Amino acid sequence: MAPIQNKIDFAQPINIAPIFDNDCTAHQAVCVEIGRVLEADGVFIAAGLPDGTQFERRANSLLAFFDLPAAAKLRLATTRMRADSPRSYRGYVSSLKDGWAYNEYFDIGPERATPAPAITAAKIFAEANCWPAHPPFAEWRAEMLRYHQAMEKTGAAILRAAADFLGLAESDISTRFRNAGSTVRLLNYPRRPDGTTISDEMPEADGTRLITGRHVDAAALSLLWQREAGLQAQTPDGRWLDIPLCAGTVSVHLGTVMEFLSGGRWPATPHRVIDSGAARGSIGYFHEPNLDADLSPLLPVVENSGQKNPGLTYGAHLLERFGRYEGLEHLVTPVRG
Repeated sequence: MAPIQNKIDFAQPINIAPIFDNDCTAHQAVCVEIGRVLEADGVFIAAGLPDGTQFERRANSLLAFFDLPAAAKLRLATTRMRADSPRSYRGYVSSLKDGWAYNEYFDIGPERATPAPAITAAKIFAEANCWPAHPPFAEWRAEMLRYHQAMEKTGAAILRAAADFLGLAESDISTRFRNAGSTVRLLNYPRRPDGTTISDEMPEADGTRLITGRHVDAAALSLLWQREAGLQAQTPDGRWLDIPLCAGTVSVHLGTVMEFLSGGRWPATPHRVIDSGAARGSIGYFHEPNLDADLSPLLPVVENSGQKNPGLTYGAHLLERFGRYEGLEHLVTPVRG
């Protein structure tokens, strides 16, 4: 079956509701649609979320975190901002300066304990959550956890659909994601001052003014919600697609984990955020495998894809990525054969 070719400049919508139902015919049809669009574009807009009636209200309310006093946010800061912080991963980070993104963010994982990985240095990725002593409103923490649970359910269902399309065994996926510590990230983009410079992680020179440079995510899938427009994703053939605002939806992007597991058949989706000159809010959910999950290819490696990851674990992959970031240079990257 030939892949769908997107003839317009917007990511394609898919109603994913059938992947949560027992209608086998509808379920299989949506699995095929998800697989075809991810193969062609690396991104789609997911409608029909399981928590759809509450989703938009909840997402908007969670961004009230950034209305907290600066001192309250600083108490939750990681070592990237406070050398005396007991946290290196979960918590608050401000990047309101020159760099590859102009934003501030707050991360949580699941409340359940995440098993410590075999690689000692990767234990920071199993950190427990931290919470404001005085949250923005009484139910804020509970709403954060509900959002995480809803996105975890959604990410797992989309991943199963994608794996089905690729012909991967369900056991190959379930064993790698059984003890995962997937991340919810609240993001705030204040109006960017004139004179600040945003550099791309993977440079390009198309003259577009950005507030987040072109990058890919270290996860299997990224499920991204935006309160204001600006997000764009790049297809494998180089086209930039706008991610439109549509209430009750998230955009779904491939991460490096899917690139590894698919042997390069599904490369991670580059994305960026355009600077409109106004403030912006968004929420990212990153569907991640176990820290000790083996990322060796489950499909034949695509020629010239550069996929050479025998024995690479997700924890080791995170160390390689995060050790490049300011304030985390102390992370030790394990030696691979």
